[in-house]
Amino acid sequence: MSAQAAGSFRSAWRHREFRPLVTAYGISGLGDYVYTIALVAYVLDHTGSAAWVGATVIVRLLPLVLLGPIGGVLAGRFDRRVIMVVSDVARAAVMAALAVATALESPALVVLGFALLNNVATAPWRPAAVAATPAVVGEDDLAAANAVLATINQLALFAGPALGAVLYALTSAAVSFLVNGVTFLVSAALIATVTAAGRLEKRRVGGSTAALAGDVQKGNLRADLVSGWTLLRDTPGLILVQCLIAAVLFAYGFELVLHSLIADRWLGIGPEGAGYLLGAVGVGGLLAAPFSGRIAASPRSGEALALSAVLLGAPLALLAVVRSPVVAVGMLLVEGVGNLVFDVVAITFLQRLLAGEDLARVFGLQDSISAAAMLSGALLSPALVESVGLAPTVVFGGGLLVVLGILLSGRLARLGERLAARSASLNRIVSALASLGLFEGASRAALERLAATVAVEQFGAGTRIIAEGAPPDDVFVVRGGSLVVTSSRAKFPLAPLSTGDWFGEIGVVRGILRTATVTAASDVTLWRIPGAAFTEALTTIDAPPIGLERGIALRMARLR
Repeated sequence: MSAQAAGSFRSAWRHREFRPLVTAYGISGLGDYVYTIALVAYVLDHTGSAAWVGATVIVRLLPLVLLGPIGGVLAGRFDRRVIMVVSDVARAAVMAALAVATALESPALVVLGFALLNNVATAPWRPAAVAATPAVVGEDDLAAANAVLATINQLALFAGPALGAVLYALTSAAVSFLVNGVTFLVSAALIATVTAAGRLEKRRVGGSTAALAGDVQKGNLRADLVSGWTLLRDTPGLILVQCLIAAVLFAYGFELVLHSLIADRWLGIGPEGAGYLLGAVGVGGLLAAPFSGRIAASPRSGEALALSAVLLGAPLALLAVVRSPVVAVGMLLVEGVGNLVFDVVAITFLQRLLAGEDLARVFGLQDSISAAAMLSGALLSPALVESVGLAPTVVFGGGLLVVLGILLSGRLARLGERLAARSASLNRIVSALASLGLFEGASRAALERLAATVAVEQFGAGTRIIAEGAPPDDVFVVRGGSLVVTSSRAKFPLAPLSTGDWFGEIGVVRGILRTATVTAASDVTLWRIPGAAFTEALTTIDAPPIGLERGIALRMARLR
């Protein structure tokens, strides 16, 4: 792999399996925007009602509200690659049915029914993709990968709505839906090649390897759902980020309804003109794309998150006084900059606050909360338009983000500094672990999971660290000082331990009682790795690291 600066826009591309993943994101996202424009335009053309436009948003979001947490649990416990492929194939089938329905000029209610089914199949896709990304690229390139994914989404946001508007104007809604169906099939084929996203985790227990499928069958779905809410409540900083994400999505729910009305009533470019407005947001995001990964990786990422919320809200509020399509597009370019930076920083925050199953579960909850926020905005905006008018509704939707961004800027700044410091600390620990023979051949992702669990402990001379015959719990890495090892089974003195050595791994890996007593010969500094975390960190590889197996074999031979 070529050397690239961590956090730089290009560094994520060095990971071979990231390329099909990001391509699937882009192609599927392109089709989604084509589908969205066609759905809204078809319904508005057949009903002429803002309320029906709001209904298109409701049927697209309601399944995510209800099924998002379940999708997150599935993504945390089952093969994520299979989940994404099945989701894509199911959505392709729904798009084919939707194309037939619109070709037959079916009523809006029938079309909305198919849109509802489409989003039922969508619920587990994004939690699975987000949870898989750290395993594909690792911690060093996580912010860069999120920047690339957000940029691809911005490209889709630029090209998709414009393509959707052109397709709808020149052909029909049926053609647009068929195009979206094809993108799902292409996405499924690409995701099928991303093995890092899909390997079922394995644990070594008592010397045997057991697939987690058995654990899944015994699992309690209700307990998993509750654990997601517990994580959301107890993880410092997580509720703050989630509240701001929900506010942004609430405002976006407004835009899903208001853009069509603004394009039709104020700008004179018809309801399909909403595609051009969304396209402008996509172009604006591309302007920030080369810098967004470094922004997300910097200590000032929290300030950037607050500023991006302001940039998202101000252009929407100012559309209330704009009647020129050219000026409107220019303002939405600014919104696009805020949109991309917000997306990259927020996702990076979540991925650094959580990992693995926890990330998938919380992201499923976030999908539900975010969809509920969008749904609330989509429901409220038509009612406000009818009661107070279009202009006050537009000002309210955008002004909310401006106020929140300013009020939360201080707390977000402190959170960003804390996460940046934690990431830097983890990278130092990962580098140290990688240099040990204990983890020879271990994956970067496995080392990152270990680094997140390491506790630094100091003991005085004469302290017994572990005792022969005790139950195994943790694994220790010596960072300073020396220790003596004794065993009733040893036929000759055992070698002392010093900086760079490790102990405690035999009982944890083999599932047997401690085979020796380890005592501090001097003041020592140790890294304590919980046994459960140690075995969990080895689940992404098919065999234990070479150094681990070799060390266990040598030590056991000395005890015979």
